[in-house]
Amino acid sequence: MNAPKQRLCLHELENPKSCFPLLGSKYKWTAQISWSPGIGWHKINIDGAKKSTVVHGGVGGVLRDWNGDIKWAYADSIPNCNDSLLAEVFALYKMLLLLNVEDTPKIWIETDSMTLLNTLNHNLLGNWRIQHLLIHIRSLLIPFEVHISHIFRKGNQVADLLANIGFSTQSYNFYTSNNIPRRILGMARVDQPGIPNFRIRYRS
Repeated sequence: MNAPKQRLCLHELENPKSCFPLLGSKYKWTAQISWSPGIGWHKINIDGAKKSTVVHGGVGGVLRDWNGDIKWAYADSIPNCNDSLLAEVFALYKMLLLLNVEDTPKIWIETDSMTLLNTLNHNLLGNWRIQHLLIHIRSLLIPFEVHISHIFRKGNQVADLLANIGFSTQSYNFYTSNNIPRRILGMARVDQPGIPNFRIRYRS
């Protein structure tokens, strides 16, 4: 699978600490750069939400074109969700069911789950809870030209919010450019110019 060319090709900042000098050297810095796929590609972000105190989970996904404009998005819930990986897998499965290969022949999928990424890239079977979904996902991906990559949660905020909407409403919501919530639209617009997201962690 050939990766699409990115309009913004900046993989790291030479000295991100210079942006926040007062925080000093006790923090570990990682720069997550927002990007837009090349012309003809569509970007997909998915996420799942699961809390240990309740039995259901939430999922969400967003489809954007090469300009970063939202084509559509969804939020939904999953009854009897046993773990976070199941939520992530179901989020992708639901997204692929909604796609039309004639409209989006080239798709770049981003997930903040390294487990899901490794499962797909290495063709792993997964545990018994997700095996049937993975079979369907791989079948649904066949007609598309696909690239799959990891993104930090900080850069996946649109999908994260959608998953939490699905979790809290426990209902199916489908959004287009005409009815997308303003908060989601605002987050997506921040991604468009390629503004970097900084991941800052305390250095142990």
